[in-house]
Amino acid sequence: MGYSDYSNERPKFSKMLDKFEEVGAIAINWANKRNAVQLLDSLDSIAVDEEEYIKMEKIISENNFQLPSITINLIEYYGREKAKEFFPEYSVMANIGKDARYDLRLHSDEFYFKNLIFEFKLRRNYALPDSKLLLQTFNLFGGEDKLSDNELSYIFLIVFTEDNFQSFEKLKFQFNQVLEEFTDFEQYWKRIRYVPVSLSGLHLINLDFEEFRKEYIENNIKFPFTSQVAPRDFPERNDHFFGETYIFKQFDFTIQIKPINTPFWRFGFKFSKNTEFPALTEGRHGNENYGDIHLSIGEIIDSDRMWGLPNQLSLNHYHIEQADKNILLLSNYLGEEVTFSMQTNETGAVTTFQTYISGKLKDERIFDISKYSFCRLFAWSEYNNFKLDTTMKVTRKKL
Repeated sequence: MGYSDYSNERPKFSKMLDKFEEVGAIAINWANKRNAVQLLDSLDSIAVDEEEYIKMEKIISENNFQLPSITINLIEYYGREKAKEFFPEYSVMANIGKDARYDLRLHSDEFYFKNLIFEFKLRRNYALPDSKLLLQTFNLFGGEDKLSDNELSYIFLIVFTEDNFQSFEKLKFQFNQVLEEFTDFEQYWKRIRYVPVSLSGLHLINLDFEEFRKEYIENNIKFPFTSQVAPRDFPERNDHFFGETYIFKQFDFTIQIKPINTPFWRFGFKFSKNTEFPALTEGRHGNENYGDIHLSIGEIIDSDRMWGLPNQLSLNHYHIEQADKNILLLSNYLGEEVTFSMQTNETGAVTTFQTYISGKLKDERIFDISKYSFCRLFAWSEYNNFKLDTTMKVTRKKL
């Protein structure tokens, strides 16, 4: 799969070997490492007489490596090990048939991408892929050896280089410019990720793998929802919104909620037909263009803003087509960790909400929220300080 674009250039083998061994990418059982490394570092200066050929053959044989491919084999090994490290819970290594090559197959067809393909290249002094290399990569999608399920496939074009990582943002910008020259392959532009990796900073490959996992597979977010400063004229509106706005039909959500010294609280989803959401001064539930579905612990029980019923857990909704508006789930809640999840079909007409208490399913019901397109997560507790520690798992899925 990989090859060096500069096969005639002498590699700095001892330097590379040290780097790979430092990060634990390889573990070679050297018979005589010093002799082997000296040989590799001085290949271009060895005189070609019979005695030295015999010496070369002996060192190569006893250390069991092939000179033309050792460098690219090392970086391929490192790259694949990193891929398995970052995507272990989602995939298995695979190579299915000559016309269906992929390296990681994600375990569910519901994922936005199902197959991940890794192309490893070594370009020491010029890390930007040229047109020939890009055409070879595009041909994996559209050429004679095109991938099966290619509409679900994604390619990492990983280029190892001696360039400084500080130049990589510029290289990525230039790569996108070159990419757009291939107008016949426009549908594949967003399914190739160019990843330059510095030989002096191999671990930085982690950043690209992590970014991809968060955007296209699953993002695990720890976030504390806490009481915010309410508008002066509306002291009850201490709502805290998570910063992200989601096209919710593209994701599944699972949120673990741990109340911290908070006996009364609300947590849920606010839905909108567009990316605009109401300001706190507009109120939570007055505008029919916005809906919400949320969990509630306790209620305000008198005109003095006193809260009560701390053991009552209910599911509430506004501007959602459903017969029951307030649904009592539990009357003996004792402050345990709550898990609230939402999974939807492609239209939103069948959206399942599940509520777990201490890991045990307590309620499951289906709502039709197809009239909305966007959502945000939020929490509040009118007139009360609150803190909810959450772990939110947001899983991207195929449409």
